Amino acid sequence: MGKYIVELKKNETLYKAATRESDGTAYVCSAIGTPYTEPDIEQIRKEAYEQGYDDAAEEKYTDGLADAWEAARKIANMIDNERFVVLDTFFVDRAFSKNTAAEAIAKIKAWEDGRQEIKVGDEVENTQTSVRFIVTHLWMNNRGEKGVSGFNYECSALSTALDLVRKTGRHFPEIATVLKKTRGEQDGKRREE
Repeated sequence: MGKYIVELKKNETLYKAATRESDGTAYVCSAIGTPYTEPDIEQIRKEAYEQGYDDAAEEKYTDGLADAWEAARKIANMIDNERFVVLDTFFVDRAFSKNTAAEAIAKIKAWEDGRQEIKVGDEVENTQTSVRFIVTHLWMNNRGEKGVSGFNYECSALSTALDLVRKTGRHFPEIATVLKKTRGEQDGKRREE
């Protein structure tokens, strides 16, 4: 028995034939109508990833499961308010039962990406106090901790660690423009003096 790849021209049909052992007479069994198609390698890789297999090393417990385990660590280490913002629950066990590994990984990634992209003019919410404010300054202290400062609708000044805020989705580009303009005018006045 062997495998063959045969290319057929238009209007050609491939038939499967066999021979009788007793007299060697050939007969046609059936026409082969379905052409061979290449497997969807990306789909196979995706399924292997979701199952936790590394197709190159043929070992279980790699990429997919490592990512799921890392997400589980992040969920367990989140403060309750962060967990609520990201996964819609305060409780670790409910975070696991309400989400698949893929859903949790996607939500955590979106949350982390959103936190890292905070800019002047973004409205943020403190995950511990639910106080919202508009960012006017991004800072880093002498210990390397990052944070944001700004003001709320009552014009109260606020400042907090970057890890304790999340973007609300609202952005006020005019704040950044005014601050740039103000800094430029101050620099201009200093130069004149």
